[in-house]
Amino acid sequence: MKHLTSGSYNLQQIIATKDLTIKGDSDERSIIVFQGSCAPSMKLKEKNKEKFYSVRIVIEVYANGTFNKLMDSPYRYCECPNGCIWCAHSGSLVLLLQSIAMMPDHLSFNEMVNLFPEPLNETLSSPILVEFIFPNLNSEANKNKNQYKKTKAKKDTWSET
Repeated sequence: MKHLTSGSYNLQQIIATKDLTIKGDSDERSIIVFQGSCAPSMKLKEKNKEKFYSVRIVIEVYANGTFNKLMDSPYRYCECPNGCIWCAHSGSLVLLLQSIAMMPDHLSFNEMVNLFPEPLNETLSSPILVEFIFPNLNSEANKNKNQYKKTKAKKDTWSET
């Protein structure tokens, strides 16, 4: 759920491919493939490049195009170390697709994108104001903090003597 609510997916980069078939020995099954890139939980950069896991979800559909089942490995795939089993990245893509499917039909794509959190890597690559990193030394809050430190230091010195 964290990947869905924290912006690990960029909706504008999810690709859907439909009208595909898998030919078996005795039957032919229709599938839809969804491919996206998910930001990892911990390591957002590797070798100074943004890191994403490629995630693929495959859905088998009936002839009329309605949902039949989620296909498991090797059709479903994630590049993460746990990608050979159901990982959080794959699960969050399924939840994301379900959320999109439940959206009202009257919403445009851009309106729908605005309902989801901003992609994590876009947020992290945005500049941060210096004031958030280095507070104003002459601010009232900083003066109070320094006064408290001085008062505490005096009390500690008095208690030792």
